[in-house]
Amino acid sequence: MQVAIAVVLVALGVWLFFLVFRLARGAQRRLAELAQPAEPGTRIGPISAEGPVRADGLIYLYAHDFIKPAPRRAMGSVPRDRAYACQTQDELDPEDFARQLLYAMLVEQLSEGRLSWRTVSRSPTFMPPYPHKQWELQLRQDQALPSSPLNESLQVAFELGRKGRARRPSDEAPEQTPDEFFTVEDLIERMLKAIRQEMTFWERGTCCSDLRHHVESALIAQGYLDAPARDTWLETVRRGRPTLNLEPVQALAQEAKALARRLETFRKRFGSPYALQPEKDEKGQLVDTDPALATKTEGLDDMPLDDCLRLTLHEAITAIKQLEPSSEAGI
Repeated sequence: MQVAIAVVLVALGVWLFFLVFRLARGAQRRLAELAQPAEPGTRIGPISAEGPVRADGLIYLYAHDFIKPAPRRAMGSVPRDRAYACQTQDELDPEDFARQLLYAMLVEQLSEGRLSWRTVSRSPTFMPPYPHKQWELQLRQDQALPSSPLNESLQVAFELGRKGRARRPSDEAPEQTPDEFFTVEDLIERMLKAIRQEMTFWERGTCCSDLRHHVESALIAQGYLDAPARDTWLETVRRGRPTLNLEPVQALAQEAKALARRLETFRKRFGSPYALQPEKDEKGQLVDTDPALATKTEGLDDMPLDDCLRLTLHEAITAIKQLEPSSEAGI
């Protein structure tokens, strides 16, 4: 009896050994397949891309032509958000990336008459950046906006603004009309609210990264970018960089150049001399908006729209970032 039990135990041990051995060999082969680089000329994902790419998408795909390089950082600094050009892989300034996405989108709609604008007086906010502006840029939607990631978010922002005003008690607000103006700052905050409702907890980041990733997700859906790998748990919770679908992106090169010309035309028409011929100040920083605009309190109707728009976007992004966690990771 004892011999039989010993034989059974030995047989069971041998079977378990071979089972573990086969599982280990299978896992090893799987890891080797995942580590094997793709052969040159092969790609994973859609071969063709569909749908128009408007200003926000073109800024993203050709960021190396529109966005400033990343600023120098102090030794040991680890920023929470880092932006890269999808074609050159150069590191870019995340804040400038967000500003240029919004700027190009708004310039297109203003130029095509879908938005109206005005500047009105306001009390200073006493929030960075300094000096405090004593005016605000307001926008009104006159036509439906064409389909694009940020255009659709802006459409939602206008709708949220109109609904919010409609819910006000009649004794707290004057009569409202469908063609109301909203401040650019309020519109951007509502855009971010709409964008973040579509994101998971792990996908949310800074205001700059969320705007950028919103455009990125739409380009992935269209096939101009390939989504980053999600093979492991770590890749699921850490957002990787998408890969480029090179051929259809290169086909948009002329459209990107045309966008650059339209932005330059807008600046020439609505910009100040500082916008047309930027110069460096004593700190070596480029000054491309009229410094006197920030403290101007009279003659608001005659202010250059391009300078006002860029100043407002800079102030809006800076103010929103004040309410977010530190830009340094782990703080």
